[in-house]
Amino acid sequence: QKSDKTESIWFRPYSSFETVELENKHKVHNSGYGAYIGYDTDLINIKNNWESVFTFYGGYTGARQRYNSNKIIQNGGQFGISGVFFRKNYFIGLSSNIGAIYADSTNNKGEIHFSMLNSTGAIKTGYNFNIFEKKLTIQPSFLFAYIFVNTFDYLNQENITISSKPVNSLQFMPGLKITGNLTNGWQPYLGIQTIWNIMNDSNFSANDVSIGEISIKPYVQYGAGIQKSTENNFSGYLQTTLRQGGREGIILSIGIRKYF
Repeated sequence: QKSDKTESIWFRPYSSFETVELENKHKVHNSGYGAYIGYDTDLINIKNNWESVFTFYGGYTGARQRYNSNKIIQNGGQFGISGVFFRKNYFIGLSSNIGAIYADSTNNKGEIHFSMLNSTGAIKTGYNFNIFEKKLTIQPSFLFAYIFVNTFDYLNQENITISSKPVNSLQFMPGLKITGNLTNGWQPYLGIQTIWNIMNDSNFSANDVSIGEISIKPYVQYGAGIQKSTENNFSGYLQTTLRQGGREGIILSIGIRKYF
């Protein structure tokens, strides 16, 4: 949601704990963690009552997965840029990022190492309906994203080459957010989103012999949070999000922002 002041730097750590149910009936237990830092530009005036804010960000991302007898530890980084364009209560945002991950995988046969390259392009649009003299804001939104993930070929413990075709996934995410604009800068909010992934099958092969596909079922995420702005140009938030469906678990995130 647009603010009178936009130029700022921010810091957002997060952690997540979830179970991902794949289409092949197997489940992956995943713990994720990381932190991002970013810079938001000042509000830029464009023609015909349009305004915009651009964001540059980067950070560390890590995860631990358990899948049957396999354990995987991932460490990587991600960098991106986004731009949000406003006209009155309507907004549209464009975002693009790229990242790399190095993974250590351990099973009952030993240890292997592999790396991944990922990139995402997304567009999000929505409208802010202010009611009760702007004490309550209802924001329906829709996000569409293209996700690319490439796992580079690697050798397993038996010197067999494991390869996979890159994942080219499309993600659709309609959502609704309700924010209360209280006195003294407090803003509690509730949100819900439904996530569909299509074209997200990942094909694996060993020495050119196919070993099957995996994909993620649709899921819903919903949660609550609260943010607070202070008179000395600081703001912060605390948020909890639950997931149910193809992914089940919880995401915890906090953030702090300094305006200029």
